[in-house]
Amino acid sequence: MRCRDGGENKKYWTGRLAPLKNVGNDKKCWGVLAGCFLPQSELMKNRVGRYFYSVTIVFMSETEELRSSARQGDADAQFRMGLIYDNGDGVKRDPVVAANWYRFAAEQGHARGQLHLGLMLNAGDSALQRDDTDAAKWFLKAAEQGLADAQFNLALMYYNAEGVEQNDPEAFRWFQTAAEQGHPKAQFNLGAMYANGQGVEQNNTEVYKWWWLAIMQGDPNANANLEMIRDQLSAEDADAAQAAAVDWFNSFQK
Repeated sequence: MRCRDGGENKKYWTGRLAPLKNVGNDKKCWGVLAGCFLPQSELMKNRVGRYFYSVTIVFMSETEELRSSARQGDADAQFRMGLIYDNGDGVKRDPVVAANWYRFAAEQGHARGQLHLGLMLNAGDSALQRDDTDAAKWFLKAAEQGLADAQFNLALMYYNAEGVEQNDPEAFRWFQTAAEQGHPKAQFNLGAMYANGQGVEQNNTEVYKWWWLAIMQGDPNANANLEMIRDQLSAEDADAAQAAAVDWFNSFQK
């Protein structure tokens, strides 16, 4: 079970996270987000008659235009064709065809094509064989282009030793890079690594700050653990960390 974040036209489940266990001397160990990949939900099936027919014709026409552009080498069109086959939008879902279109876009340097190809390779999908090594390669390429979702997923690969050697400092680095772009799941995971002292010196003030930021951006996981961290801070330190989170958030929104 894993949590993957792919941005547009994808749906991902993230479960509620609580402290995993006590590890000696009553030290609590927090885990990073874990969940599973889910495909795009199916289209509504209650449209009937002429209205549904007319919408289908328009969609098919647009798809053929898109396919033509993709065959001519338009990387964004290739990526969008990948989305169509990945999600089964107006066509029979075909993960192999989707991955091929994503790969065409990815090989031209399309960051979201690289991300989505990595997601499919990491998940494995019916006839598409799972390949974590190739997935990590494509996550890295997209991450180096500044795509926060890819940075988040690359960090998970290092954390979980999927396709790369386990490396907490690298996991921390990429969670931090994504978190500083405002990625709420990365902000939560960055806090978890500060809480555990994984890849970085343990620092409850930083935990509190990053989990506050995750909460401010609507991530539900941090709420489960924030009060336990508050109990380990003085009132002054907790207030300072919360103020730092608010300042960071306000600066990010500008």
